[in-house]
Amino acid sequence: MEYSTHPWRLDGKRALVTGGSKGIGLAIVEEFLRLGASVMVVARESDTFRQQVHEWQLQGKSIVATEADLSTERGREILSDRLYDCWNELDILVNNAGINLRKATLDYTAADYDRLVQLNQLAAFDLCCRCYPALKRSPEGMKNNHQTLPTKENLWNIQLIPGA
Repeated sequence: MEYSTHPWRLDGKRALVTGGSKGIGLAIVEEFLRLGASVMVVARESDTFRQQVHEWQLQGKSIVATEADLSTERGREILSDRLYDCWNELDILVNNAGINLRKATLDYTAADYDRLVQLNQLAAFDLCCRCYPALKRSPEGMKNNHQTLPTKENLWNIQLIPGA
């Protein structure tokens, strides 16, 4: 499936995409690979995720997969270690991992709210900080960090661009 008609390419660029196993994250990974980027994709453990990565590898795509739960400090540490083990520079960071608990505002518990904050806000902020040295070393250092936060009736969009 073709997602883009852009004449530009991403050859030689390195992109990290969180939440890349389904939905928008999967579409971003596929588009970056189609445009020639090397992609590090992270998602929680799943057979579907492993199968998709295997298919990309069989197609000769430049893909590095990491399984980690980014709602935890340990998960973010695993991803950061993997990033710096594989690459010294990073051109594109897409903070796509997130959850959306669909409830009325007054139905949220403190545990629900904590879960939302851990993944949708803290993880994105922490990964920006952890990836900043690699982004800074990149000649172009493109950064795209998109997060969404649920409210009772709609979604807020937050853009985080460290050091820009």
